[in-house]
Amino acid sequence: MKNLLNRKDKKHLAAGRKHKYPIQYTKRRLVWITMFVSIVILIVFVILGWAQLYVWKDTSDIAYRITKILPLPVANIDGENAEYSDYLLYHRSSLAVLQSQGQADQKDKVKFYQNQSIDKALEVAYAKKLARENNITVDDKKVQDLIKKQQESSKLSQSAYESVVKDNLHWSMDELKTAMKYTLLKQEVSFKIDKTVNYSYVKVPLTEFNNQFNYLKNNNKVKYFISIDK
Repeated sequence: MKNLLNRKDKKHLAAGRKHKYPIQYTKRRLVWITMFVSIVILIVFVILGWAQLYVWKDTSDIAYRITKILPLPVANIDGENAEYSDYLLYHRSSLAVLQSQGQADQKDKVKFYQNQSIDKALEVAYAKKLARENNITVDDKKVQDLIKKQQESSKLSQSAYESVVKDNLHWSMDELKTAMKYTLLKQEVSFKIDKTVNYSYVKVPLTEFNNQFNYLKNNNKVKYFISIDK
């Protein structure tokens, strides 16, 4: 009787193992399949994102958000990357202005403003490089003071000023602050590298900064990551 029970127990254990191992194998297979599919989807998204920015040169809200999250380069000057988000900051504004003027289908103007926007992004990149080398920073208070000064000189209320910025530049106030910060940064850098000129923040051009910038452009120190028409 005891031997009979032992034989029955062994049969039950053997049957249990037969059910257990296929389930474990199936689980492992599902994990590997899930990982493989996830990697493929990620690769597809990366390829589509790359094509969206560097082949189709998309300027949509989605593309702009992507570049604000990821520090992707649009060009490089003297070893410093010009950020794609900075290029879109200026180019989207230009395109919106052309759109409001009914000129968005004029390819020559679109190309002109595209090149101009890349140049502005390159200027920002070069200013950042020089600022880092010379320990120059621009704090938010300086930016806010400059915007406040412009608002007061225009004699507009805060809401009216924001509306003018939106209607004319198609920027939010945060985007305006970013652009103003870059303007101040270039000017602070110019103070440092050119001691022969008494700069005014508005009237006097950034002589030495522009000279150095143009020298780098004319001597193949700029690399573009999207196609441009020179």
